[in-house]
Amino acid sequence: MNRAPVILSVAVAFAGSVFPAEAGPCTKQISQLEAQIQRAQAQQAGAPSAPQSVAAQLHRQPTVQSVEVALSQANEDGAAPIRTPDGRPSTEIR
Repeated sequence: MNRAPVILSVAVAFAGSVFPAEAGPCTKQISQLEAQIQRAQAQQAGAPSAPQSVAAQLHRQPTVQSVEVALSQANEDGAAPIRTPDGRPSTEIR
């Protein structure tokens, strides 16, 4: 059996699968959203996210509840730059 045609077919299939692909139909919107988030971050550059708490200085381990509260607050802080003035999530890319 001649292996050359099989090897050639596999090579052509592999070569055809490595061409770059477009990210999808919403690439432009993703780029705009990233730019909007970067602008919001630039406005807050240099400002600390929160002052260090006394509990952090006492070397205590966080509780499950304190981690959940911190995670919730971090999510709110991260979503704030992409909300509308009335608090709803923004569906419009600026």
